[in-house]
This record gives sequence, C-alpha cells and structure tokens, in this order.
Amino acid sequence: MKKGFTIVELIVVMGIIGLLAAAAVVSYSSQQASARDTRRFEDVRKISDSLEFYYEDNGKYASAKTHAKDTSIGTSNTVATDWATNSDLRGIVSAGYIDSLPIDPINSADYYYQFVLENNLQGYLIEAVRLEKKPGNANGGATFTLKSSSPTL
Repeated sequence: MKKGFTIVELIVVMGIIGLLAAAAVVSYSSQQASARDTRRFEDVRKISDSLEFYYEDNGKYASAKTHAKDTSIGTSNTVATDWATNSDLRGIVSAGYIDSLPIDPINSADYYYQFVLENNLQGYLIEAVRLEKKPGNANGGATFTLKSSSPTL
C-alpha cells in the first residue's frame, strides 16, 4: 500500500483553502470600506465642530464667502474650489480651530468632501459625498451631511 494523498484529495483540499481565502479577502475589503466611512463621519464632524467654535468667537462661520462651494478635490470649474489652497474654510485653519482640512480617504470624483456657506455667513452645509457603505445598503452611495446649528437658521 502506498502512503500519501490521492490527486483528488489534494484538489479538494486546495479548493476548500481557495474558498476560505476568497471569503477572507471579501470580508477584509468590506471592513476597509467601513473604516473609510467611519473616517468620513469623523472628518465631517471635526470640521463642523471647528466651524461651531469659530462661530461662537466670531458670530459667523467664515470671514468671507468667495466661492459657491468648496470641495476637497477642487475642479477647473469656477463653481467649486480646492479647499487646501483657496477655500472659505481656510479661516478655521489659520485661526487654529483645526490643524488642517481633512480630505476624503479616496478623494476622487466619486468620493469627496463639500462645504457650502449659506445665509450670509450665518449657516453652512458640510458633507461627505457618497459613502461606500450604509446600513441596509451594501452598495453605498449615500451622502453624510451636517448643517450649521446656529440659532439664526
């Protein structure tokens, strides 16, 4: 009698190992997407908190409104601007309310942050455009939005 495994047994074992590896990769990718969404929630809240502290000290959410909206990706279009270099949010950085403006973990045309000043500097809207996951929606696509909490709105 020969000792060892038959080719069929080896193929079955390799198939099982392959299935387990594939499941682990899918689970890992899903966890990465969830972690990026968590960071998006934290970044938007961090910007919002900084804006609220700025408002408490200055009575407005920015020193001036120079753009219709600011995005973390910028654009060649005059409607939006890159907030790292030319944003209405730069005041909260220069005044020390936040160290730097966070950018989306992917920061592409599909995933980015957006900021809009409203109501004559008395309101704002900040959002993480297009989340990767959302409870009950495995495909994502939702937007996480925070608005100003000033009493004038």
